Amino acid sequence: MSNFRSKTESKPLEAFIAGSISGGCSAVALQPMDLIKTRLQTLKYREMRIHYIATSVVRNEGGIIALWRGTVPSLVRVVPGAGIYYCTLHCTKSIIAPNSSVESINPVSVFAMGAIARAVPTVLLLPITTIKVRFESDVYNYKSISGAFNEIIRKEGFRALYSSIYPTIIRDVPYSSMYLLFYTRLKRLTPSIVPINDEHYGVPLCNFAFGLVSGVSASIITQPIDVVKTQMQLFSNERSMMKVAVNIAHSEGFRGFLKGLSARLIRRTLQSTFAWTVFDAFNRKFRFI
Repeated sequence: MSNFRSKTESKPLEAFIAGSISGGCSAVALQPMDLIKTRLQTLKYREMRIHYIATSVVRNEGGIIALWRGTVPSLVRVVPGAGIYYCTLHCTKSIIAPNSSVESINPVSVFAMGAIARAVPTVLLLPITTIKVRFESDVYNYKSISGAFNEIIRKEGFRALYSSIYPTIIRDVPYSSMYLLFYTRLKRLTPSIVPINDEHYGVPLCNFAFGLVSGVSASIITQPIDVVKTQMQLFSNERSMMKVAVNIAHSEGFRGFLKGLSARLIRRTLQSTFAWTVFDAFNRKFRFI
């Protein structure tokens, strides 16, 4: 029943395509929560609730479609990012344990696989991530990705696009590693939960439930650094991760590091869960990982 079996005919390109499709679908579906999470982590909106921000955006920024502001840079980031992630995961698994399922690999190796698979797209695509966050905020009024890129380079320099590299890596790599570890360990329970004659529907439902648990756990653990990362991406003059963290703690206390948690739990957890569920559906049929 394992979804991760080695196949000699497996190709990294197939893993890339399947990952890109799953990541793109989840990004479009959950973009409103990403926008709301970014707003919650900016000073202007910090005391507002999710539904107030959503209502304000719809009323004042062009209707319900305004909730999908930032979708284009999100897709530019997520589609290749998810593809690179699953492709790298395929390659690292082929090296570490080519004849084993991920569920049977030792936890340290699974953690390392998740870390490597996430670190590669994180570093490569950080500039578009920075632009995406600025699109979602109302601090900037960029008209296009190319316009945003040119303006940032002209006014702040190329370094601004990588101003949040340290908190982003500290957030994304542990999140991905923990998610993969929790998810694959929980999937060991599937045979004892799903009847053999109900695998067609039972397995995806189990995977979805396990993904939710994994996503919530990993999101809560990495929430504080997410707040720091957002501040550094919005304001590139804040180059010290420690300084940003101290400022948040001084002005708002520990509560400041929880800003946007509810929106992030919904968006990040569902995005990871949806992406993995879709990817697993492809994988059960085509067996490319």
